[in-house]
This record gives sequence, structure tokens and C-alpha cells, in this order.
Amino acid sequence: MFFLRGLNRPGGYKNTTAQEAFDACLAHVLNHVHTTLGQPWKDLNDYIFGLEAETEVRIGNGQTFIEDHQQWQCDRASTIKTELNGNTGIVVLTGGESWMMSEFVQPDFLTCPALDVISIHTYAVTDYYTSSIESYVQQVLHARKKLIMEEW
Repeated sequence: MFFLRGLNRPGGYKNTTAQEAFDACLAHVLNHVHTTLGQPWKDLNDYIFGLEAETEVRIGNGQTFIEDHQQWQCDRASTIKTELNGNTGIVVLTGGESWMMSEFVQPDFLTCPALDVISIHTYAVTDYYTSSIESYVQQVLHARKKLIMEEW
């Protein structure tokens, strides 16, 4: 997996200029030609499973903040998909939203056509109980997305 980190400044989720700069960074990285393999990163599906715009800077902002800024994730995923230009060998993931299970599966993520996989990062022992994750798994399956536990 290849993590594309950025926007590590407060207000970046609301600032159009910051979002445009991050999208330009995503495009630059994905089109950069790997010096050894001689191909752009976006074409390295033999080496890259998936791409995600890391959003861990949302940690500590609370569920309401994540709910209010769901579109950010879909917009970044759309930028990545555009750069992939039809390469379906690389999936696009949501990345880590925060640390609570309820913050990872958001309605707009489930309806975003550019997102293939919903990522979960969770650290509470109770989040691993079937009863805790079952409803989220069902939502993701119903939306015809994939689900991955990236960190626990």
C-alpha cells in the first residue's frame, strides 16, 4: 500500500487553496516516473495494492468534524482515480479517519464512486467484538465496497 500524506495543517479540510495544492501534490506523485522501474507510480499495480490520502490529522477533532467534512475524502479519491486513468489494478482507500470505529464508515464514503475500500483504524479492544463491527461490515457490504482493518 502507498500512503499519500499531506494537508497536515489545521483548516486544510475547509481551505480550497490547501485542497487544490494537495490534489496537485497527489497528481505529481502519481505521475512521477520511478527511477528504477521506469514507470509512473500510478502504473505500478504489480507493486502497489492501493492508494489513500492519509487523513490522520483528523484525530481528536471528533466525529462531528469528520461527518461535516466527508466530501474531502471523496474529492481526494476522485483526484487519485482521475490520475489512475482507468488502472483498476490499484484500489483507492479512505485511510485512517480517527480512532473510533463509528468515525470510519460514513454515508458519503459509501456512496462515493471513487472509493473502493473503507479503511478502519481502531485501538479499543471492544471494537474487535463481532457485535461492535457487525453493523459497519453490513453497511460496507451493502454499498458494494470492501473493508480493511489497517491498524489495530
